[in-house]
This record gives sequence, C-alpha cells and structure tokens, in this order.
Amino acid sequence: MPSGTPELRSFFGQPGTRLDQPRTGPDTSQQVSFITDAGLRVDDDGSFRIQVGGDEPGDGGNYLALADGSIEVTVREVLNDWEQRPAQLVLRRLDEPRPAMPYSDDELAARAAADLVDFVRFWVGAFDRWVGPFGLNTVAGPVPRDGGWGFLANLHYRLEPGEAILLSMARQGGDYIGVHMTDPWTLVPDSRLYQTSLNPSQAALSADSRLEVVIGPDDPGVVNWIDTVGDARGAI
Repeated sequence: MPSGTPELRSFFGQPGTRLDQPRTGPDTSQQVSFITDAGLRVDDDGSFRIQVGGDEPGDGGNYLALADGSIEVTVREVLNDWEQRPAQLVLRRLDEPRPAMPYSDDELAARAAADLVDFVRFWVGAFDRWVGPFGLNTVAGPVPRDGGWGFLANLHYRLEPGEAILLSMARQGGDYIGVHMTDPWTLVPDSRLYQTSLNPSQAALSADSRLEVVIGPDDPGVVNWIDTVGDARGAI
C-alpha cells in the first residue's frame, strides 16, 4: 500500500486524473500500472494471484505497482461467449489496517460536490474527447488504449424512421472484437431482454471472416441484428 498518512484529496487533483487525459485517449484515467491476459501468470488449476502494491514479489508473480494517494483498481473481464461465467475474485489485505479517514459525512459530501462540475463536464464530452469531434453516422477511430492492449472506435448515430446502419469490421488478427450500442448517455438497455451487442462467437461471420451487423430499432430478419430498442440517437 502507499506509504504515509491516508489523505482524501480532490479526485481531479490526484495522480492520473480524468482532466489530464489526452484528447485522443479512450481511457477514463491515467494508468499507474496494469497487467493483461498476455502477461498474467495462471496456475494449472486456472487460479491466479495479483499482488497490488508493496515490494514486488521475488518469484516473478503477478504484480501491480502503486503510487501515493488514492488509487482505483479496475478489473475488465471480456467474456467471448454468453455461456461463459466471470472469474471469482477475492480481495485480501496484506498489511495492517489503518485509521479511518478523518472526515465527517458532511466533509466527504462537500469534497464530492466540489468535483461534480468537472465530473459531469468530462462525461458529457467523453466521446468527443476520445475520438472527436466528429459528425453523426461517421466512424471515428480506432484509437489505442493506454498501454497498447486494444483499440476503440466510436460511432454516433441518428436514424430516421425506417433507417438502419450496416457495420462491417475485419478482425485483423485480434483475439477479441465486439460491437455494442448505448443511448446518448452511454447507458445500455437490459441485455437480458434485448440483443445490444455481438462478437464473433455470437454472430454469423461472412465468408471472408468479417463481422457484419445491422443496427436499428426494427428486426430486419437477419442473425446479426443489434437492437437500438427504439433509440433514434445513440452511440456504437
């Protein structure tokens, strides 16, 4: 864990703030350290252990370094098939517990409110910040994720009644490729009720191994249909 007395600072004043992100960086914070499946050491039984902070283990095990200040640890697990189940993760503390943060509920609320304006401003312009600005029904990107572990492309769509989008993507040797829709606020309809995303394990690929999907509010009678659930505007 980081050394020194715990200190709750403004989110936007910490290492790796949202506001410091480059305009073409499709990540919501600057990464201190990360590990991907390509570098993850997995035991024979399928289990793995990642040490976060402290001295790097001498056995070459999975390790994430930390920086001083409050740090967010994010796990992104990509499941290629609807039948797959997510990993069971357990967080275990290795050092001694520290005193609680010396702030009252009112002080915590005031600090959160102080960051709210910048937080909202960031998310309102998130897509334009990452890959834009760009026009409607035009694909922007792809741009690389931090650390080169993947790419992101965006499409802001606006559909008139009876219209749909035909999107065609080449896999380009990638281990995973996927497409999903959101509303203008990046909220996703309930995927248990609607088909809002597809990847090659779920879709029927074309003869040349391309992933081709139809995106729109009306079922066109094809396998690879992404349902916009009545949203005439949104993001892909």
